[in-house]
Amino acid sequence: MQIDRAARVDLLYDTRERRLYFLECDAAPLIHSKSALAQSLETARMRRREQLDFLLGARVRTTAVARWEGSSVSGPKERPA
Repeated sequence: MQIDRAARVDLLYDTRERRLYFLECDAAPLIHSKSALAQSLETARMRRREQLDFLLGARVRTTAVARWEGSSVSGPKERPA
């Protein structure tokens, strides 16, 4: 099964009543390079670097890309287009 979403469910357990309460559920598309979202943006001619800038913001993206590429945070290598 291929899943292109990440989900988090928040629950609260009442110890006195021994009851579980649903608080909220958050879901978001995964942003890895082979996700449905990334493929859709690629089809719309948005390069991977542009996708990360758009989704994460340039400041966060620089750190994240550096980690993914294994290079230094101060100067991640350019990926070929």
